[in-house]
Amino acid sequence: MLIKAPIGSGKSFLFFDGPIYGLYKYSNRNILNTKSKTGFIKLICEVNDTIYLITRNIKKGKSKDSCDSKLYILEGNLPDFNTHKPTENDTDIEDILRKHPGLKRDEIAFKNETDLQQNLQTFLPPREVIMNTIFLMQDSDNIFELTPVDRLTILKNVFNLMGIDEAKEVLADKKREIRYKIKSKTDISKYDEKLKNNIQNYLSTFDATKNLLNGAINTEAYQQFFDERKMIEEKIQMTNFSLKDFPMSREQELHTYIDQKKSQEQRLEHQFETIQKDIAQEQKKIKEQQATEKELSTSIAALQKNIENIDEKKIETLKKQKQETLAKQNSNEQQIPTQKIRNFITAQSNDTDIQKKSDITVTTSYVFIQQLIHQGKK
Repeated sequence: MLIKAPIGSGKSFLFFDGPIYGLYKYSNRNILNTKSKTGFIKLICEVNDTIYLITRNIKKGKSKDSCDSKLYILEGNLPDFNTHKPTENDTDIEDILRKHPGLKRDEIAFKNETDLQQNLQTFLPPREVIMNTIFLMQDSDNIFELTPVDRLTILKNVFNLMGIDEAKEVLADKKREIRYKIKSKTDISKYDEKLKNNIQNYLSTFDATKNLLNGAINTEAYQQFFDERKMIEEKIQMTNFSLKDFPMSREQELHTYIDQKKSQEQRLEHQFETIQKDIAQEQKKIKEQQATEKELSTSIAALQKNIENIDEKKIETLKKQKQETLAKQNSNEQQIPTQKIRNFITAQSNDTDIQKKSDITVTTSYVFIQQLIHQGKK
């Protein structure tokens, strides 16, 4: 497409700077001219069968222009923009969209400008692809002037071939993983070395046992076993010793031994866990006993302090005073005219419901007199 117009008429902004800023919020020069304090860019684009409306409201600042962006999804048929001129004064594309029947516009909410732009970049192609494949600006670098690596990257993005590199990496990882698994399954060198050491230990033990028996063992009864031992000695001396060269008749015995050790280990682990639980319970009991002992120690200390504060002389004095008081009380009881009081009580109780008192004491006499006073007697 060839765009021809006088210099300064807005070609770059209308067909290049405006769309690039609307999509990517990027520009290598000021979007607002020196005379403008505010401006806006409103752009409709379709990506993966979804139609978007992007609005950028720009405001001039002291050091940097600020931008308030919004993103909408449009659902329904768009208006026929061919009925409008490329440039129309006092005409807003949002007004055209609002007036169009059956067109639904839903705003997508974002936390901030950065969040909105990051979400846009998830479905928009890279900015370099747009700048190098759609526009060929005068006096600017184009795709043919880029390095082979950059040019290949742009072409892969244009033709949606970036997935090939990712697929290659995935396949390479899978290939390495499979190669490692095959190697781990087939490489038995570490087992060969371990088996060599075990067999050498076994042969040494066998020779030591035979020497201890001093020829008392019946070699004829174990001739087959000795033949196998001789074969093992021959195999162990081979430079390229392999498990494949070793008779596998002992394999089942080895598996049985391993299973026994595993079972023994599991039993020990279970016993260890049980012991740990018992230890934890005992530690808990010890802590409780220590707390109880601490409380008892505190109580004992308090009792000892109270015992130390007891004045034995004062106690003896109080005992003596009590005895003197009891003696005085008995003396006073003996001085009471018991017979007269009993006759008086008997005489009064005949005319009242007051019970007779068998013992004539100061207390009983006082109680009887109080009852008489309560009933109005004199």
